[in-house]
Amino acid sequence: MSRVEHAVNLFKERDNCSQAVLATYANQYGIGKKTALKIAEVFSGGIARRGNICGALSGALMVIGLRYGGKNDTNSTPLRSAHDIADKVLKKFEDQYGTVYCKELIQFDLTTPENRKLAHDKKVFHNCPKFVASTVEILEEVL
Repeated sequence: MSRVEHAVNLFKERDNCSQAVLATYANQYGIGKKTALKIAEVFSGGIARRGNICGALSGALMVIGLRYGGKNDTNSTPLRSAHDIADKVLKKFEDQYGTVYCKELIQFDLTTPENRKLAHDKKVFHNCPKFVASTVEILEEVL
């Protein structure tokens, strides 16, 4: 199974885009799936359901931090700029979908319990597997 398929399957199991992306890469970067699921829990719905940056992208940014964050132990310079790579991911996603913001992607406000129930009833998350897949495809290109 490809990473894209794995992430989409995780999303469908958990209904959480940030968890799906981070957990797909967790073992590769030494944090384990259980830890990844805990870390990424509150990033779905645009960070605590506030409609900010898409949770799949938040998960991707965490992966980038795991891979490129910190300094190289031998010469104290970054191996690659985590910020530059993150910017590349965000730009590619925005070019594809016109925005990086959850609220704009799903065209719904998730800040109240009533709205969240209505969102589920109206199936506004039907495109989220596509956003998860695209995010992992972009990550695969840049990592």
